[in-house]
Amino acid sequence: MAITRANGTNINGHVKRVERSANFLGDDEWSTETADLKLAAEGPGTYVKLTWNDVKSIAVKPSPATVDNMSCTYSSDYNPWMYECTIKTPSTVNTKDGKSLTVDSGHKWKFVLDDDTEIEFWLKKHIAWEQDSEEVTLSTTNPENPALYGKLQQRLKAEAKGDLVVKIEIQ
Repeated sequence: MAITRANGTNINGHVKRVERSANFLGDDEWSTETADLKLAAEGPGTYVKLTWNDVKSIAVKPSPATVDNMSCTYSSDYNPWMYECTIKTPSTVNTKDGKSLTVDSGHKWKFVLDDDTEIEFWLKKHIAWEQDSEEVTLSTTNPENPALYGKLQQRLKAEAKGDLVVKIEIQ
């Protein structure tokens, strides 16, 4: 397996384990269950769930990490609130049988190599998230935290030029 990052660095190695996040943020649990490790992909008139053994390569094409191309939201389901900014990373999977499909998997993925190196990545959108440091109360005048949005946007810009996975080739 060969991975190329946005900054041009390459990682080569043998993948001993594939994991998928339990949620879209990739912040909680990781699954190695066979049913969870299928990669959803679509094309004209088709929607399939591929195993990683079906994959020849994946090209990740991140949207430019500009404020205009980022989507930022907060969730008041958390206390303090959780903030999230994303950029789309449309990905094309080429299968070993010659198909070219669009990846439709929003979960975070992890490859663990033989030397225990862990490589984490998203294939549909790349997320930066952080929980606010202050709780919102009934007396809070302006509950949204624009500074935290700015911090997350800067993180996305840096990651889009840095360690964002842009290509995966499986031998």
